[in-house]
Amino acid sequence: MVLLLSPCISTAYVYAASSSVIVPLSFYAQGYVGELTFPSPFDAYLIRLNVKYVGSSSIPINYRVDKNLISPGESVSLYLNTSSTLVNLKLYVDLSVYKGTELICSEELEAPLPEFYAPGSYSSLSIPLPKVYLWEFGIPVTLTFFVGMDAISGIAFSLKTGGLQPSTSVVVFEKNKLDASLTFSKLDGVGAKLEIDRFGLVLAGFLSIGVGISELPLYVHYFPPIDLTKFSTYLSIQKELAKLKTPIEISALSSKNSVTIGESITITGKVSPSASGLSMKVLARIIDESWLTATTIMTANGNFAVDWAPQKIGEYEIKVYHEGSEYSTETSSNLIKVSVSKAPSTISCLVSTSKIKLGETITVSGSISPTHAGVSVTLLYKKPDGSTFTRKLTTATDGSFSDNYKPDASGDWAVTASWLGDADSNGATSPTCSFNVVWGGPCIIATATFGSELSPQVQFLRGFRDNIVLSTFAGSQFMNVFNAWYYSFSPTVAGYIASNHIMKEIMKIALYPLIGILHLSVAAYSIFGSNSELGVIFAGFVASSMIGVVYFPPIFGLLFRGLMRHRNLRSGNKFRFAILIMWLSSLALTVLGEIISSVNILMMTATSAFVLSTLILSMLILVEIIKLAKRRLRLFILGRR
Repeated sequence: MVLLLSPCISTAYVYAASSSVIVPLSFYAQGYVGELTFPSPFDAYLIRLNVKYVGSSSIPINYRVDKNLISPGESVSLYLNTSSTLVNLKLYVDLSVYKGTELICSEELEAPLPEFYAPGSYSSLSIPLPKVYLWEFGIPVTLTFFVGMDAISGIAFSLKTGGLQPSTSVVVFEKNKLDASLTFSKLDGVGAKLEIDRFGLVLAGFLSIGVGISELPLYVHYFPPIDLTKFSTYLSIQKELAKLKTPIEISALSSKNSVTIGESITITGKVSPSASGLSMKVLARIIDESWLTATTIMTANGNFAVDWAPQKIGEYEIKVYHEGSEYSTETSSNLIKVSVSKAPSTISCLVSTSKIKLGETITVSGSISPTHAGVSVTLLYKKPDGSTFTRKLTTATDGSFSDNYKPDASGDWAVTASWLGDADSNGATSPTCSFNVVWGGPCIIATATFGSELSPQVQFLRGFRDNIVLSTFAGSQFMNVFNAWYYSFSPTVAGYIASNHIMKEIMKIALYPLIGILHLSVAAYSIFGSNSELGVIFAGFVASSMIGVVYFPPIFGLLFRGLMRHRNLRSGNKFRFAILIMWLSSLALTVLGEIISSVNILMMTATSAFVLSTLILSMLILVEIIKLAKRRLRLFILGRR
């Protein structure tokens, strides 16, 4: 017997409360009974029977579970009961009558079973079947059937569980057993469910069929008894009775308690009891603000791990939240506190070259990391005299910046780059970059005099300036002052010389002594070997003394003579003493400037005063020598007279 259950059954979710469901049941069962040779007055008949049942019913099932929450190691009880229900059952008999090998009759006989209940029991239940009429040589022959049934009917179904032990159970309701109680134990994991796996109508007993000829046969022949048990069949069905949730606990921790904005932290933890596939949300908020979902994760064997990078500074609270599912309860983890601060940044500063000539342009470049586009960068330039100034730049889309600047003074320069930061990043200052600016321009008057920068005389003058004077601290600071004075008039003078041939020749005569003096100064410089600072001071002393002797007497002699006639400066000794004090002081300050080597203004003042006082002092000494020579010459002449 095959039992068909209607698939249109709504699922009922039961949590620690009584509930019931009516299961519409339709079924169809058939089986071959057998054959019987029945002698007749005329000839023998071969009768074959094939029996089938068709029926329907609605089976009520009441059930209850004693809890709705369950944890591993706990038990849950399921209580079930039903009632005896009328089954609309009909018996069909397929009849085939053969005479020899000839089929002489084929009919389907129908008979309803009166008062058939499940669960129930039946004893000598008589089932009427219609009579069958045959004709033999024009004479009617009547086949009369006698059907009886002794049976027990029952309702049976199997239970399947999820997350519980045992995993399957069979329940059979009989006439005197309409209640059942089952207990299941929770296994590891989260949640449990109970459902009907198979459902059916169970029959036990026998069906007997007999046949006789005539309306009231005197003799009845019976087919072999039919065992009804073989017609009992289950139909697979998925019918949930109850789902149970498991209370869960979540523990979580962070890989770091203090990070900078954009820096990732790893949130790890576990769920108890262990379970896979549970959906979790990582909720985060700045204290006193609303919770926001940072990310979602799924558990694997009860564990979880996820990386998250906060994008806003502040004091955060973080928790892992499970909103619950059909098998688990809603819960949250412990609170995690993380402090998020501004991200550090770095700024670089590079110069295109470490040494340039005055008048040339240097490029200062760099970048901010991490990249910040469109932010303000300040370049702080420090000049050779110690003064500073700033230049403002804006970074490009890749965070880089570049500044082209033409220094206005020779000497050692320094530059640093900085930015103040923004809402997400702290500001930064770069290491200091240094570069040296030298007087690399042309010797304007000498070039105009000798006609070309490539002339030997010009090349010597430039080499003396660049390779000796400017290569030292004292010399470069002196050149700052000298060039400020020299280049204030030299372009005009050079233009005049270049356009006047006679003036060129005069200037050649004037410059040749200077070239000779500087050759002598180079020799003086080389005396000090590797100590270039002492060498340049001594070379400067030699050059200044010789220039004062060669070039200054015509100029300063007249000036000194005029000063001596002034009534307040009649005594030349006071003037000479003042110049001597100036020379000694400037020499002492020059030595001090070398020792300190960081106060540019001191060295510029000292070297300028040293050169100027040396020029005047050498000129005064020459004047005194000339005066002494004239006096002795006069005495010599008077003595000869």
